Amino acid sequence: MMSEQAEPGGCLKVFGAHGFTQREVEEYARLVAAKKPYVIFFTPRSGSSYLAEVLAATKQLGQPEEFLNQDLAPLAIKHITETGHVTRHVIDYLSWIITHRSSENGVFGLKLSYGCIEPLVRAGLDRVLLGAFTPITLVRKNILKQAVSLYVAVSTGLFHTNIAHSQEVYDKASTLVYDWEKIRFWVQHMAIQEAALGNYIEKNGLDCLHVDYDQVCREPGGVLERIAARLHVPATGHVGGGETVFQKVRTKTNDALVEQFVSDESNLRFLESLGLDESRLLGE
Repeated sequence: MMSEQAEPGGCLKVFGAHGFTQREVEEYARLVAAKKPYVIFFTPRSGSSYLAEVLAATKQLGQPEEFLNQDLAPLAIKHITETGHVTRHVIDYLSWIITHRSSENGVFGLKLSYGCIEPLVRAGLDRVLLGAFTPITLVRKNILKQAVSLYVAVSTGLFHTNIAHSQEVYDKASTLVYDWEKIRFWVQHMAIQEAALGNYIEKNGLDCLHVDYDQVCREPGGVLERIAARLHVPATGHVGGGETVFQKVRTKTNDALVEQFVSDESNLRFLESLGLDESRLLGE
């Protein structure tokens, strides 16, 4: 049941949590049942943009985007409106997206961070919208490198390599000053996001396909095969030559920041206090 007291958040800041009928919910369920939808639960800087591009390049595994992100939804609505369709509520919106952004074989992909899941949970809409989706989790084993990557991105604006940046941005990234407090903040932020996502998955008994950042970087083809198998889709697509628009946003600064952080024993004790052992400092 949907909570009448739910505070709108995430994409619901755009649509609100209501405005649709039970009949429209049932029509949405029939639409989803006729497709092969999946949702990638991810944390920031875990390689979700790269994975999404690799999936889309197959032409068979959807075109996953953060369609329920409150920043992306208005852009999508603008595009939808230009086609002549008036988006009335979140179910109408997602129905249009599923219809027009699925692969020809019916596969539809969605990316979702916990920050976008939580408002849906509060509104009682998560199972309504996503209950029939195949769940996939994308995590990054090396949580410190992940946190440093987010620290650099937030501090400089250098989030993705598929967007042109000024030389000033690159210069700022290459000269970013070490700040252990901010790095600790982002490590803790990641740990909290991971724990919340894990609790959500456990509470709902989701049988997730688990993918990690290292696998995506090292062997994207193998990841594609695993996802295709879970969706019962023939894995005939491929990424030609390994060339992609997205590349790692990684500079010598990132490596230097990581080295400085782990050289301080107090930071290692901080990681332990969060329940993060040495295995979370391995890999990319």
